[in-house]
Amino acid sequence: MNYSVTFISFGEIQETFAAGPAATSWVLNAFAITVIALVIPSGWVSDRFGRRRMFLTGVALLAVGSLLVATAPTLPILIAARVVQAAGLALEGPAALAILLDAFPSERRSTAVGAYGAWGHLAGPGTGGGRAGHRRRGVAVDFRHEHPDRHADGGPGAAVPRT
Repeated sequence: MNYSVTFISFGEIQETFAAGPAATSWVLNAFAITVIALVIPSGWVSDRFGRRRMFLTGVALLAVGSLLVATAPTLPILIAARVVQAAGLALEGPAALAILLDAFPSERRSTAVGAYGAWGHLAGPGTGGGRAGHRRRGVAVDFRHEHPDRHADGGPGAAVPRT
């Protein structure tokens, strides 16, 4: 969903910060580069320091990054905030998947992973477009990632098993 919201908001981000397409593209590029660089090491970090701890740390980073995105007064600060969001997503994603795999017996894991991925892809574009309507200075306030249902159970990590 992150990309959907950013693509929808791209023109307004350009207008808000009086920036050209090359500078504004770093709102997307910085996010993508950060996720790509950190997602594999984050799996190792989750295995080493605990999946629950890294999941919750990732959610916290994602929340802090979202707050920074919502309040960014300049394009460079918006880009830096997107890097914080990406670091949170990269840390949270592998931990969430590992938690999911541990929660299901081996014969049901493929169904669980399929449902987990499908929900994010089905909900992402529709909710991303809807969220882009909530703007502050022309910038979408809520840049959440592809799996909004993970935290709908009473707060971040409320039902996360300890691993």
